[in-house]
Amino acid sequence: MWVPEKLELAAKPADVLLGLLTPCCWVFRPIVFHFSEKTDEDMRRYKYNGVDLSFIYAYLLSPLASALAEYFPRWVAPNLITLVALMCPVSAVLLCAYHCESFNCQDAPRYPFAFIAICILVYQTLDNIDGKQARRTGSSSALGLFFDHGCDAMCASLSSMTLTCMLIGSHMDSSIMFFVLTTAFTCFFFGGWEHHLQGRFVLPIINGPNEGLWLAACLAMTSYFNGSEWWWQPGENGWTPFDYVRIGSYTGQLYTAATHVTQTLHWLYKKSGSVHLCISALMGLFPLAYLITLGWLWSYMTPDFIRVYPHVVLILCGCVHFESCTSLMYCHMTHMPYSGLHFTMLPLAVGTANAVFGLGLSVVSLHGLVVLSAVYVLGCYIYAIFRIARGLGISAFRIKSSPDASGQLKKA
Repeated sequence: MWVPEKLELAAKPADVLLGLLTPCCWVFRPIVFHFSEKTDEDMRRYKYNGVDLSFIYAYLLSPLASALAEYFPRWVAPNLITLVALMCPVSAVLLCAYHCESFNCQDAPRYPFAFIAICILVYQTLDNIDGKQARRTGSSSALGLFFDHGCDAMCASLSSMTLTCMLIGSHMDSSIMFFVLTTAFTCFFFGGWEHHLQGRFVLPIINGPNEGLWLAACLAMTSYFNGSEWWWQPGENGWTPFDYVRIGSYTGQLYTAATHVTQTLHWLYKKSGSVHLCISALMGLFPLAYLITLGWLWSYMTPDFIRVYPHVVLILCGCVHFESCTSLMYCHMTHMPYSGLHFTMLPLAVGTANAVFGLGLSVVSLHGLVVLSAVYVLGCYIYAIFRIARGLGISAFRIKSSPDASGQLKKA
């Protein structure tokens, strides 16, 4: 779906509403990425439109990334830098899982928390460098943006597990699960939703990729010095440090969501004058509401299970988030109708139904759902990367052509 073209061509608001409502929520596509000569052409024509309003990014992170990019050889592909950056959160999760399978690091060594903080900052820096490297080498493409966006979505999914490890410990329950899910997924999904509808990606003055990651690194270092149980020790007023973290997180989420929603709905209404179109656009948030609701319901119905196996719920919710966000980006870039129903929603639904209705699925079966969902979503994404590269006539992880001396590039 490419809203600006539909708005310009639609004669009646009802036509626009029907065109948006049908693909947004009620069409199920087992495979979310569809390829053709048209999608290849759309990818070749695509130009990124976005801005980061963060002062930290403008005056510190962006200049730092530009300076560090000069030390990278020009034969290093930007997507390769992105891939190396992704290994940071992956290694952090694996280290946490090694020391505490239930992600309850109360009795585990503290050094994984310091490692988490380092990984967050390294990931943030490399994630900024890859775009600078693309401009230096003249290798910017729609594939770079798609790959970078997918890695960011995967990082958000992985962060739900590291967050559980460094802050939650043995205190996981349904309210904490709701906190983890909203903290990890809300801001990223709203940004992708606005980008898909409006065609422009705008990060607010305070946003997750900049200030949010810095704060997460600070939380990890605090856990390193004080231990994860420190967050749950009440003060003189009866409040724990985690209570303040929770309030801060919900405040940031509300600010981010309100910013994206008001900007998008104002733009849609100004463009079409249709309230119905705005309501239809809000239905595109269904995948986010779905994963948060089912993840919370699962944890509410089986509190003992999620204290031991929180990663089962988090990974299944993360797969829904990953597939939904990459699908939003792909449909935006190729002008295809977006489907809000995905295959990865089924394993999460089965797990939740097992908790609610007592279907009798074993722990092994639930882990099988995790493997099925993860293999499917990663398989589709990896295939999409190489298929897009073939359609663009480029290599995903190598720079074929010589650098463009003009520097007039699109967006990585």
